[in-house]
Amino acid sequence: MGYRTWELVALIAALSGCASPMKPFPAPSPPVPAALLQPCPPLPLLEGMTGADVLQEFIAIGRMYNDCADSKSALIGAVK
Repeated sequence: MGYRTWELVALIAALSGCASPMKPFPAPSPPVPAALLQPCPPLPLLEGMTGADVLQEFIAIGRMYNDCADSKSALIGAVK
């Protein structure tokens, strides 16, 4: 029984397609909480001109930075 060239090519293509394993679907990831998708709040403007005013704003900005950094770290953890 003789085969033509195109029949052999079709047979080989069909067999090689069946021999390759299917890639598994990626596992669905849980949705990212909406609280983690919020931008960092804008920094407040300095209202007073005394050293105490500057120190209070400096402390407030430090707290804001830490809160925002914690949020972004949680976002990175949720995405990974």
